[in-house]
Amino acid sequence: MRRAVRFAMDYAARAGTGGPAPDPLATLSDDFSAGSTLTGNGWTIEDSSPTAGPSDTITAGEADLTIADGGTGGSLWFDGWDGALWYRTVEGACEMRARVRIEDAAGGGLPAFSNFRIGGIAAHDPDRSTYEYVHVGVGSLANGQHNVEWKSTDDSDSAFAGVATTLTGGELLYDLRMVRRASDLQIFDLYHRAGTAQDLDSDTGWTLRQTIDRTDADTPDRSANGGSTAVALPDTLRWGMMLYASVGSPGIRMFVDEVQFSTPTA
Repeated sequence: MRRAVRFAMDYAARAGTGGPAPDPLATLSDDFSAGSTLTGNGWTIEDSSPTAGPSDTITAGEADLTIADGGTGGSLWFDGWDGALWYRTVEGACEMRARVRIEDAAGGGLPAFSNFRIGGIAAHDPDRSTYEYVHVGVGSLANGQHNVEWKSTDDSDSAFAGVATTLTGGELLYDLRMVRRASDLQIFDLYHRAGTAQDLDSDTGWTLRQTIDRTDADTPDRSANGGSTAVALPDTLRWGMMLYASVGSPGIRMFVDEVQFSTPTA
């Protein structure tokens, strides 16, 4: 049974029984077993880049996310440019997990190595006077290989880096996880895990991709990774699924099997 369904069942079972308090963030989880679109299922699309043409459908328990345009005039989450973000609003500490499959636009192969093409999960400041966000994603960084990317954009200035991916059955199939610590809301831990050997709620097999401190420009070193500064994030952020490309014909598509939200304890 998918964890999103278990969360909802546990929440209902514990409510009013005198047992442990239910996790309010669990109700944000989605296994895409209902509805036909994300926007009709309680998700909001970031609308600051209307030319990106983001679209989504839900079919057979899987969300299918696409963008029509890429590049600076369309869909590119880099520095001060806009991408596509399907989000829910969360205040305070949060853990988000997602099982994603990254393909080309036709949905039948891998995205090209050329240009920047990334899909994944992100947490964004809703204020667009500057761009402030963190994300972990999978795709291409125009470096001749597929990558798992971390990114921190502080005051519209992006620091990022990639590490080579692992294919599972010839596919870019990954679990992604991002934790905003309860002990310090400015620290985010970004994880990845290839394949589907574990249930999404399993805590085994994860690799820490990067820890980002939004008050410390040396964690990670912004200047060594294309950035320059560190900017604190507000308590309330937009958490969700993101997709972008640096070329007009984006050539990327993301399928999402499940999304889980929970409240971290540390």
